[in-house]
Amino acid sequence: MNRYKIVFLISMLFLPICVTAQKKQMMQARDQIKEGKNLDKAENAMRTLLKDSANRTNIKIWLILTDALKAQYAQANEKLYLQQKQDTASLFQLTRRLFDDMNKLDSLDARPNKKGRVVPVYRERNSVYLNTLRPNLYQAGVYYAKKKQYEEAYRFFNQYILCSNQPLFSNIQSEQLHRLMPQAAYGIMLCGNRLSQPEMVLRYATIAQEDTSRLDRIWQYMAEAYLQQDHTTAYADILRKGVNKFPTHPYFFPRLIAYEQQRGREDEAKKVVDYALSIDSTNVIFRLAKTSVLLNLGRYDECAFLGKGIISENDSIADAYYYVGLAYFNKAIMLEKQLMFSGKPYQQRLKAKKTIAALYEKSRPYLERYRQLAPDMMRKWSAPLYTIYFNLNMGKEFDEIDKLRNEHRKNIR
Repeated sequence: MNRYKIVFLISMLFLPICVTAQKKQMMQARDQIKEGKNLDKAENAMRTLLKDSANRTNIKIWLILTDALKAQYAQANEKLYLQQKQDTASLFQLTRRLFDDMNKLDSLDARPNKKGRVVPVYRERNSVYLNTLRPNLYQAGVYYAKKKQYEEAYRFFNQYILCSNQPLFSNIQSEQLHRLMPQAAYGIMLCGNRLSQPEMVLRYATIAQEDTSRLDRIWQYMAEAYLQQDHTTAYADILRKGVNKFPTHPYFFPRLIAYEQQRGREDEAKKVVDYALSIDSTNVIFRLAKTSVLLNLGRYDECAFLGKGIISENDSIADAYYYVGLAYFNKAIMLEKQLMFSGKPYQQRLKAKKTIAALYEKSRPYLERYRQLAPDMMRKWSAPLYTIYFNLNMGKEFDEIDKLRNEHRKNIR
């Protein structure tokens, strides 16, 4: 007798013993469930049996496992009702196991019978039962999100949403399944944003936008996700939607202006600013933005006029001083360039130089004030002040800022 036949015969001898042991474990688990004792042991015993690939299609084992989970859930829920001590996290984890294992049971239950027909036996009762627990998946997501355990929160929110596409819930009305879907989708966006996972943020963005009470935050998360993915066109589109819907929101307007200006599209930036000002003409942020746009468009007199109006209302807004000072400074530089190639007579050149000096003189107090208000912004105020002090023959001030610039260059190296 060859070796393989011997092994086969030995295994056949042990098979009845294994089957008997398995039946004993299943009977013991059933008894524990009936008595409501050692339910965790009943669960673990069935999970041990299911580790054997030969048992994974045994519906009876899955039924005992899910009954053990249901009994555990009933006991935990009773503790909550009686206001007894109950671990909230363990209750949520138990809920998830119920959904996972009943879904696996349903996959087996939905296999075609001998006639090739699919007639699930347990689907209706299990789906009705689970649908009553489904809000707990959402609440679990909220629970873990508040604890900043975003990966765990995502798993619960995602499980809540996935139920709508699972065959197990096919007999549940869609409006019941959809009730908290937008809020769960928003929860996933929040988790994705906190985990810096743009794909997660955008996965259910369409559903999340049904929650109109959070639309500003939803669009903000979408914009940040698009930016992380370098989808600049989508990023700009969502910013435009944000400005149109929420013109005074602190997120959308300044970023859209920055986006347009970085691409040299000052005319587009001006359209955005003018729209915003049509909504709120007194908004300082909008007015400052227009001052910046006018500066970049070379409309220096308008820029200075608007900036000085802002300063007259609030003399501590640093950027207003910067824009006014730079408007006069840029106008002086422009006139200098024109004079350099004009070939004008001496008297006209002398008059032009006086005009240029007067513009430098106008610029100086605004840029000096900007320096006081924003000392850390040296890269913005040092170069124009250096040029102003040089052209106005202000030796002491020129030496001081020249030394400052040299020290800064050394530190950068």
